Amino acid sequence: MRAMLLFLVIAFPFALTAPAPAQEKLDPAAINKRKTLQLLEAAAERYRTFYKPPEKTFEYWVAIQFEMDLGKFELAALHLKRMLGKDETPGVKFDAPADLDKALVALEEAEGISAFLRLQRVKLWSDHPPFHQEAVKNADELVERVTKAVKGYLSDKARIQKYIKQLDARTPEERGYALIQVLRSGDYAVPELIETLRTQFGKSIFSRAREVLLRMGRGPVPIYLEIFKDAGDANAEEFRLAMLDLIHDIRDDRVVPYLWHMSAAKRYPESVRKKATQVLSSLLRTPQQNLPDPKVKLTLMAEQYYQHKYPFSQDEKVTIWEWDGNRIQPPIKLNPYRAEEFFAERYAREALDLDPSYKPAQVVFLSLMLDRTYRPKIQTIVGEPLPPNLQKLLTSIDTDLILRVMERAMEERQIPIVLPLIKALGERGDSRTIQANPGDQPRGIARALYYADRRVQYAGMEAALRMPSSSVPPVTADRIVELSRRFLASELKPKALVAYAPAGQEQPSRQTLKDLGFEAELAVSAKDLFDTRGRLKAPFNAADYDFLVVHKGLAENDFAFAYGQIRRDYDLGGMPTIIVVDKAREKAIKKFVARDLGVIVITDDKFTADGAFKDLLDDHLRKISIAKLTDDERRLFAKTAMDRIYKMSRGEITGYDIAPTLDVVKTKVKTPEFGLQAMEIVGRFPGRAIQAYLAGFVSDPNEDIKTVRMPAVLELNRHMQRNGVLVDKNQLAALKAARDAMKGTPLGTELNVTVSMFSRTGAPLTGRDLLNFQRDAAPVPPPMPKEEKKDN
Repeated sequence: MRAMLLFLVIAFPFALTAPAPAQEKLDPAAINKRKTLQLLEAAAERYRTFYKPPEKTFEYWVAIQFEMDLGKFELAALHLKRMLGKDETPGVKFDAPADLDKALVALEEAEGISAFLRLQRVKLWSDHPPFHQEAVKNADELVERVTKAVKGYLSDKARIQKYIKQLDARTPEERGYALIQVLRSGDYAVPELIETLRTQFGKSIFSRAREVLLRMGRGPVPIYLEIFKDAGDANAEEFRLAMLDLIHDIRDDRVVPYLWHMSAAKRYPESVRKKATQVLSSLLRTPQQNLPDPKVKLTLMAEQYYQHKYPFSQDEKVTIWEWDGNRIQPPIKLNPYRAEEFFAERYAREALDLDPSYKPAQVVFLSLMLDRTYRPKIQTIVGEPLPPNLQKLLTSIDTDLILRVMERAMEERQIPIVLPLIKALGERGDSRTIQANPGDQPRGIARALYYADRRVQYAGMEAALRMPSSSVPPVTADRIVELSRRFLASELKPKALVAYAPAGQEQPSRQTLKDLGFEAELAVSAKDLFDTRGRLKAPFNAADYDFLVVHKGLAENDFAFAYGQIRRDYDLGGMPTIIVVDKAREKAIKKFVARDLGVIVITDDKFTADGAFKDLLDDHLRKISIAKLTDDERRLFAKTAMDRIYKMSRGEITGYDIAPTLDVVKTKVKTPEFGLQAMEIVGRFPGRAIQAYLAGFVSDPNEDIKTVRMPAVLELNRHMQRNGVLVDKNQLAALKAARDAMKGTPLGTELNVTVSMFSRTGAPLTGRDLLNFQRDAAPVPPPMPKEEKKDN
């Protein structure tokens, strides 16, 4: 018997720790329920025996701390859950949400936020994973709730106003307590303190509010910096003088940018201007007579913001507390780029307010305004008219200013600024903007025609065609024709030009670019790419490339010359360029091309269609071209080019030789979109070859009658009437055969006119034709309707 009892004593603990049945392992809900019941029973036993169960937030908080100190984290987690009101067990009591928040504020004031953060540092609340995960979530929620409750309490406007009024209470104890409470609110109290200074000048509360701001020091200064800019309250003399005194005592030089305009603008009282100058002198430690001209300083700051030279963190938004002239408004948060625009526009505007005729301020202000307007819609600007107000402005301001802004924007590749200015110059019709100074580089519209950006070239072409033909120099007219040819030849599929591809790597190069979404054209050598004059050879001179690849199949000694030749070409020179090199030459080539905008150097192992190279290429194209050319833009360029060539061929636009476009126009003859215009353009070129070309279309029975043969015969007839009959006997026979085959059709009628022009009809032939003429057979009359029988 004793042996049996000993066995049971030994075996019982093992039975408690033995694995649960397989069925229970597969049922997490059952395990969770059992664990919860065990925890609740342990808690009930502990507090039934030793303590009163918590019911209020303070009691739960004490219980949490107590259990954590004893290492009973599972019980502490249960109290945390109940304190947050998440336990629906019958009989469990806890505070309502509003009372919970009040208690949390009191606890934070007494113990600080660190006491709550301690909960987030617990590594293991329970060995039961669901309990642990729930406790971690509840700890995070509690910290977030405390933070929100304290913020709501400290930022409560009524509470802050109450304690600011008590700053002027009768007893030192009341004033001291009020000071502590206002200081505790910190930044939240600043707008109300500023409002007190603005409205209570000359009263005792004024000096007490000022003292609070002095005690706060430099911390809250950014909140009221906007007070120092003009916002319609320039005549609030006493308030401004008081704020200038305050900032002088705090010694915060962040106010300096705000004081340049205040120190010089006539809208401010003289006392305010003098005080602002004194504060500037003191903060900058510079005698007043040595301070720079405010308009110059403001323009310089606007330039620095415009050029992105201020070190805003790219990961954080910039907070600006706006001042409406009466109160500090809730803050606005701007991303770094938008903040740069905000301050650049402000300082440029203030510089112009001081001196509207100051050209540097005009330049930065106009540049910023255009960039802000058009950068977001760069892909639609070429096809849209200028907005009415902007059109009115740009067509009335000084042309020299427009040229100055445009030249700078071209140097900095600010395409959103260049495009609207070119449009405006075209609408103004000022012929000076298309003339190149003797011995000097072209400027204005003339330079746009050679600028390495297709949008700019297109805008320049359209603007130049608005000018009187007599004002367009011959070289410029030739360039316009060349661009028209290039735009017409372009295709919707993006293209890339690969120069100097190594022998044996032509197909891999094509495949790499194809996988990236580009059709590749290869020029293996300089002989393939350039003619003896250093100009691009066909077909490269009519292509529309998105970027250029200079591959490593170029001898080391030839690189400098070949690269220089590419950079001198005005269609390739400024194009986004990828230079592919061996690893050994990477550093040397990077150093050689370091100053060239739009050029990046990579090793040949990175010239693959993987994600890294795709991202590199996308970023590079975006940097140079702002945005990729869209299919709609390509269609617009091609359609406009065809329209312009068509009008030139008809004499509606004079002074342009369209002969270089003939080869490209011929390729458009069979296209539905351009076929009719292309056929008419071809028909207006003189010469035997053109007439033979048209006769070939007309006499070929395989050609589609509607889209090709009929337009071709009309142009052939007109060509013969203008230039005489130039086709040979074989083509004459083919045309006669086509006429006989198409007898009785509109095409046959036109072909009869064609054949009749091969010999001049004299009187004898005319008489014979008259005698042999036979009337066309009369049409058979329709049968008479049968008479209906009448009923008797």
